[in-house]
Amino acid sequence: MKHPIIDEALPFDGIEICLGSSCFARGNGDLLSQVQEMLKEYGLDNAISIRGRLCADGCSKGPHVTIDGIAHVGLGTEKVLDKIQGWCLEQIK
Repeated sequence: MKHPIIDEALPFDGIEICLGSSCFARGNGDLLSQVQEMLKEYGLDNAISIRGRLCADGCSKGPHVTIDGIAHVGLGTEKVLDKIQGWCLEQIK
């Protein structure tokens, strides 16, 4: 069951990391701190928002990460970090 507050949320153009139990266990728990460190490294920690969310309702396809409104599912931590890094580099051009 989706959380009603998340269902009513406005579109989000930052980085959204699912922290439901399945995604958390598949690496998203560690991903949060790695993304925060990456944004700091690129000087984007005050320019790009990160938020966690409850279950993204697709546990078998997790982990879920949304970058600038585009969902990425089933990728390992390294691939997600590569996608986030590429997006960060686009932001500083």
